[in-house]
Amino acid sequence: MQDQHDGGDERFAEPCPEARYRAGLGREHVARERYDVVILDQTMPGITGLSLARELSAARPGLPVVLYTGNGEHLRREDLAAAGVRAVLAKPVEPDQLHGLLRSLLP
Repeated sequence: MQDQHDGGDERFAEPCPEARYRAGLGREHVARERYDVVILDQTMPGITGLSLARELSAARPGLPVVLYTGNGEHLRREDLAAAGVRAVLAKPVEPDQLHGLLRSLLP
């Protein structure tokens, strides 16, 4: 269930079972595999990027999570930090900006 401050679209407050299933598979995959960084779109079917970031960060503390959005001005800094989001990229992202961010996040 979406919380009131994650900036998600109200249409996605109650994910459909299929979207919940796919998001669950993604969470399990990220928890099991050794990814160095995860980039999430804020608006996805059935779950917001902020909500998924929160779950991924709980499963793998310290995993760098980047949120990619075209409408991030409503996201609160404290909500992003609590979800483990290290950076927010605005759409469209400049390749040099993405490259610099990844260099700063990767070992």
